[in-house]
Order: sequence, then structure tokens, then C-alpha cells
Amino acid sequence: MSTAASRDEATVERTAHHGLPIAVTLARSELSRDSRELGAELLRLCRQARGRAALEVRAKMAASGLPDEVLRRMGMADGCGSRRQELHDEGAVRRRATTVAAFGMKVRTI
Repeated sequence: MSTAASRDEATVERTAHHGLPIAVTLARSELSRDSRELGAELLRLCRQARGRAALEVRAKMAASGLPDEVLRRMGMADGCGSRRQELHDEGAVRRRATTVAAFGMKVRTI
């Protein structure tokens, strides 16, 4: 599992290792946001959490002795690419919004 949060921590999302949300915590103020913007933020946090989980898997594989070249050829995430994607996604959320429908997800308002 991995966790990702908005910069102001008004939206916090806990996801499975593949990025699907398990639980979402929203500040009450988030409920008044445009639904497309909130949906885009949730999708961004899913991608962010998935990237972080992939980095954890890579670190475990590296710790078990797999060389970096093998990990690279396997297409395992690296820290630079993941951070670059996070920064890109943060900017993209401000430029566009998409709708999200998530079933079976717990949403808690704080």
C-alpha cells in the first residue's frame, strides 16, 4: 500500500500497490470543489501513490541484489522519472479536469 496527499493535505488517498484507491480522506472544504477538479486531483494522487509503490518494489529488488541495469531493462521505476511525473501531473491538474467514478472506495470527511 502507498499513500499520497495534496500539498495542503486536504485530500489524502491510500492506494493498493497498483494505484487503485482503498480509502480517501477529504477535508470538508474539498466537498465544495468542482467535481471534475476533485476527480482530477484524485486521479493524480492515484498515479502518485502508484509511482511511489513502484519505487518501493524497485528498492526491495535492488536490496535483494538485482543490478540497476537489470532493473532498468525490466522497466522498473526510478526516482528521477517518478518525481518528474509527479511535477508534471501537479501542473496538469490545474490545466484540465476529468471525472472520476470509484466504486467500493471509503470516503471520510474530516
